[in-house]
Amino acid sequence: MSKRAFWHTRIYWITLLGVVIGLPLNKIVLSLSGMLMALNWLIEGDFQKKWIEIKQQKPGFLPAILFIFLAFTLLYSEDVSYGMKDLRIKLPMLLFPVVILSSKPLPKSLYRKVLFAFVVSVTAVTLINFFYFHYFAFGKLGDVRLMSLFDSHIRLSLMVTAASFLCLRTFFSTQGWIKIPALIAALWLIFYTHKSEVLTGYFSFIIALMTLLIWFLFSRAKCHRLLLSAGLLFVVSLICYILYLSVYPIPKEKLEKSKLEKITPLGGIYEHNISSVIMENGHYIHYYVCPKELDSIWQLRTKESLLSNPNTHLYPTLLRYMTALGLRKDAIGLLSLSDIDMKNIRNGFPSPVYAKGGLNARLARITIEIQKHLEGADPNGSTIQQRFEYWKTGLGIIHENFFMGVGIGDIQHVFNSYYALNNSRLSPENRLHTHQQFLTFWIGSGIVGFILFVLYIVLTLRIAIKHKSYELLVFWSIITFSYFFEDTLETQVGVTLATFFITFILRQEQQNPSN
Repeated sequence: MSKRAFWHTRIYWITLLGVVIGLPLNKIVLSLSGMLMALNWLIEGDFQKKWIEIKQQKPGFLPAILFIFLAFTLLYSEDVSYGMKDLRIKLPMLLFPVVILSSKPLPKSLYRKVLFAFVVSVTAVTLINFFYFHYFAFGKLGDVRLMSLFDSHIRLSLMVTAASFLCLRTFFSTQGWIKIPALIAALWLIFYTHKSEVLTGYFSFIIALMTLLIWFLFSRAKCHRLLLSAGLLFVVSLICYILYLSVYPIPKEKLEKSKLEKITPLGGIYEHNISSVIMENGHYIHYYVCPKELDSIWQLRTKESLLSNPNTHLYPTLLRYMTALGLRKDAIGLLSLSDIDMKNIRNGFPSPVYAKGGLNARLARITIEIQKHLEGADPNGSTIQQRFEYWKTGLGIIHENFFMGVGIGDIQHVFNSYYALNNSRLSPENRLHTHQQFLTFWIGSGIVGFILFVLYIVLTLRIAIKHKSYELLVFWSIITFSYFFEDTLETQVGVTLATFFITFILRQEQQNPSN
């Protein structure tokens, strides 16, 4: 290797490190690494040879083709400036396939060092986030989902899941001292996923684990595939049943609306909202409520009025907390609360489950949001309800722009028009895109863009299975899952995470398999 080629290769490797370190940590590092990578590629030259390399990597080049197609839709977009801004965000879809697929794959040692740098960066960020949130800024931040100082908690949750599986791979496949820190890091990242309460993180971990399990079983038990299929069907059915119970929890109390008591033990009057079916911990929230007694006892215990408190969330939080404990919302029920319960309520926790945090707390939030949606509650401020509104609006736009889409420049404009036309209850600041990548591509680029996107996903999976690539299966499953519930490719970090790792591992596994 000539001295010139050596330095180009070294700079290329350094920019790869910059990308994986900058992803969870710093957007400036991320951007500078991408620009340096592109500049190094241009100066290196030898484009004819690079084009030959790219043509041999057709599946991996599909993101670049999709980027070009999205740029084409500007021809029938009215808001070109918005479209150009969106294309600028999506530049990694062009940059990484072109540069990485036309560059030589790394030796195994350097390839592993890039993945190791990613794990170290993610682990460091989670440590900073966790200790800052819990020991320095809990009172200011409040919501544990804000435990992300550097970027979106959702994108970070995807990186944390991927890093945890890379650590587990190191623990099970290597020998020597590295096994211990790999296991410790994996356990820490799984614990962080639990404490961060990001549902995307929980489910991406489960999806990745199931993907690897299916791949492992089917590749090693060919004669029992029918039995395995039946087993997997049972597991999926069980998961669906559990999710059903989370939306329609089994009531822990039987209430006959015609026989509801009207008078409290102290002579107050109960209020019953018999049209409400919303439950907390299996108990109905809006039954057996005596506001006057609650206000009197609250003033007795806190020296503050409950009903006239400027904290508008205090009263409904109290109702939910008492309901979760199976208490009637009257004087006797409120007097039975401990000082810790009172503190939890004033801190905004609507049940002891929320105060403990973790997976149960997040599932409890999702359950109540879905129940509110089914009851027709105001969707603003509710993650699940807002997504239902986004998806419904997105499907309506697709119905009227099935073949061509609306053009990448007019997506937000069309969404705003549909929200106004249908008198959406979403407030202006909540009138966003679909939060579903498949719908977003279809809306922006029509059926052709949607097919290209799906084709890229399917071909990537095919290559991962063919080459038995653990890393590619992990990133493929995590990123593909995110497409169903997030606009992953609509942010710089999201599009870089998805495009970089899939392209980087594709190139490595096809030319220099790590297994």
